[in-house]
Amino acid sequence: MTARRRVSLAKFVAVTLVTVTTLLLVTLGIAGYRSEAKRQRKELDDLVKVQASGLAVALAVPVWNIDRPVIAQVLQAMAQPHSIYGISVTAAGETYGRARDADWKLVPWDGRNVPAGMILTNGRSFSARTGSAPSASTSPPRASTATCAI
Repeated sequence: MTARRRVSLAKFVAVTLVTVTTLLLVTLGIAGYRSEAKRQRKELDDLVKVQASGLAVALAVPVWNIDRPVIAQVLQAMAQPHSIYGISVTAAGETYGRARDADWKLVPWDGRNVPAGMILTNGRSFSARTGSAPSASTSPPRASTATCAI
């Protein structure tokens, strides 16, 4: 028969407490991390939606009038926050946009070829109509899409 080692009660309690505490802290850490990541992702998604909505409102009339210089100015202004990678609008079959290059400077962008590291994009369709009420001679509103990429 082999001699059986007796473990003192104090050692057993200490090892059990350390093990349980470690497992509990790891579990709470994982839960806290996931909760914070989910909150930050929702906050980022909300920011993208607000940016896309603001862009759609700001561009409604210039897109309707196909006023390219104003479209370019609005895109330049809306792309200023450093949290924005790129911003584009598709109107009348053309895509206008601004995106960040490797030096994080704004450069013209066609809205295609989103980099693989892109986190979030959100597009919002919009249309504008001149005049207060449509008539038989009024052309239908042109649908356009504004896209923000963060």
